[in-house]
Amino acid sequence: MSKSIPIKDVREQCRAKHGADWWNVSKEIKKKRMDDARLHLRAVDQKIAEKKAAAPKPKEGGEQNPLKDVYRLRINDEEEGRTSKMWKVDAAACIGPKVEYKKLSEKEEARGPGFWSVYLFHRSQFSEDELEEYEEDEVEGLDKWLGSHPIPGYGDKVHYGWVKKGDTFNDIANTLLTMKNGFGVYTEEGGFMHGCVHTVDNKHLVIEKSVWENALEPETRERLLRDSFAETLYIADTWF
Repeated sequence: MSKSIPIKDVREQCRAKHGADWWNVSKEIKKKRMDDARLHLRAVDQKIAEKKAAAPKPKEGGEQNPLKDVYRLRINDEEEGRTSKMWKVDAAACIGPKVEYKKLSEKEEARGPGFWSVYLFHRSQFSEDELEEYEEDEVEGLDKWLGSHPIPGYGDKVHYGWVKKGDTFNDIANTLLTMKNGFGVYTEEGGFMHGCVHTVDNKHLVIEKSVWENALEPETRERLLRDSFAETLYIADTWF
């Protein structure tokens, strides 16, 4: 028997595909949209389960992948003329249990991550208007964002999916670890950009500093630094 899809997840999927007024149609069309949303969400759940089942298990006593380069990233409000900064830190010291940021380079102007990179953040980075919209729509998982650049001022945000109701940040990180090649492409649906295809930048994985320190287990942090699809990791905070 297939697992029931929560109605709030169904509504969120309908809203993402058909817009805020997705429900303002005939009963037949509304039912079809909800049925299509359930099929899509079941397919996503199945894909996640298959990837987790197929993920290679760490070899006992085997050779580990080297730690990736890690940077501390400070995202400033560039629209107000404040430049974002980055500096390299010791990856091993970032694992913990107590996370430390041992500086290996001087601060420099930030480079690397862009709008289409992969960001794992709290949704508290949303603007007040965005949060009110989500609260009015009773969307689950208000506090978690996995998608394009999440900060106000960087255009329309794009959620990459893969986050299920009840997922913790550690769960989401472990889902990322099942993705050998990262995300594929994102295709716009609706509006004047309908059909436009964007390639997700899997080379740069940006994780909010509070998520890295407080929501991920040390083992997960180490696996992200050794085994994730990204070439470089950034541990970021924001100064807005």
